[in-house]
Amino acid sequence: MKTALVSLTRLALSVGAASLFAGCAEPQSQPHVMALSPGFLATSGARPPKRKCATSPPQHEWIFEGACQKIFLSADGGSFDLHEYQNITILGTIGATDANKRTRFYVVDALDNGDIKEYNSQPFPPYVESSGTTVLYVAAINQSRFAVEPVARYGIPILQYTVSDYAGLPGNVCGMATLATVGSGRQWTAFPGTAQVNGDSVTIDVFQAPLGFEFPSREPVYFAISCWTA
Repeated sequence: MKTALVSLTRLALSVGAASLFAGCAEPQSQPHVMALSPGFLATSGARPPKRKCATSPPQHEWIFEGACQKIFLSADGGSFDLHEYQNITILGTIGATDANKRTRFYVVDALDNGDIKEYNSQPFPPYVESSGTTVLYVAAINQSRFAVEPVARYGIPILQYTVSDYAGLPGNVCGMATLATVGSGRQWTAFPGTAQVNGDSVTIDVFQAPLGFEFPSREPVYFAISCWTA
């Protein structure tokens, strides 16, 4: 994976059938067709030092060993700034939520180049975009005992990521997907729309989400950022 800035920037989701967030969604371009596949190689061969939150808790399921930040979400949402990790930085925001008090979250990232621990002896399921490269994975973990749901507000994205890759992004457009639970399994589902690369950065705004999308209690929501040449 490479260096990138994502405005919304690093979070995770659960998926069902794709559905607009009640009438507040902004127009989007048609989503690029995405498929499953391995993450892209990091520019540095050396393993990074382990981060303080690369344990369970605060993480659950697959443990990401990249950059990590504790944040607090309120009814107005919240933001995070994952500092440089193997040439990549990510800034992100989560829009308005139904949280009735400040809620603690952890946001972490990884490249899937040996920096994601197995869960129940299973490797992390890679995201494969058919004509592109997966740049980065992000997980958002709600630490409270209650699920947190996005609340639609006109003109305000429910998620925004700005990803910067100082080695250059692999393409001129990027998109984001979330790892959804479908029946007894999981599969990656792309969010509608794409974002244009500007220099070594891209900002991805998400105004639409799958029906039932939320941040469950103490269960990670995983995101993948992928770029390609359109």
